[in-house]
Amino acid sequence: SFGGADNSLLSTLSLVNTSGNNTAGSGAALDFHLAENYSPTARVAAVSENTTVLTGLAFYTYTNGLAERMRIDSAGDVGIGTTNMYARLNIKSTSHNNGISVNRAADTTAALYIGNDGGNNPTLASNNADMLFGRDLSGTFTERMRLTNDGELGIGTTSPAAPLHVAA
Repeated sequence: SFGGADNSLLSTLSLVNTSGNNTAGSGAALDFHLAENYSPTARVAAVSENTTVLTGLAFYTYTNGLAERMRIDSAGDVGIGTTNMYARLNIKSTSHNNGISVNRAADTTAALYIGNDGGNNPTLASNNADMLFGRDLSGTFTERMRLTNDGELGIGTTSPAAPLHVAA
């Protein structure tokens, strides 16, 4: 077997679906067992997305049975908790305590950068107390708005003194 755009990657292990079944949802899987008498406790599977060659990669873990937890589809979109992706990264949960967590050490600011490779990106950040909104220009954060831990919103100020404080 081979892979890669230039066919330079050699396969040392090939899993082949020899059933001749090329329907959507079929594929080949690598199962992991904690002991020889256990059912699979984890799985990585190549899953057919249609009847041609479009194939995704699915990851399963065990909690009262195998369940798919994450999938990378043939377009490169990633779904966590969903197989119906509509963006590059999709996270779906049926519980209120699941989502995206961005953390850093207690003495630094955690930030979520939204933008492109141009280096001038909208930024949502937290300094362990307040939520900061601003722009990051080549590594320099400029704050534009702040929502304090007390619920006060400041626009153009880093110290809002009222529920809505707009600096001149």
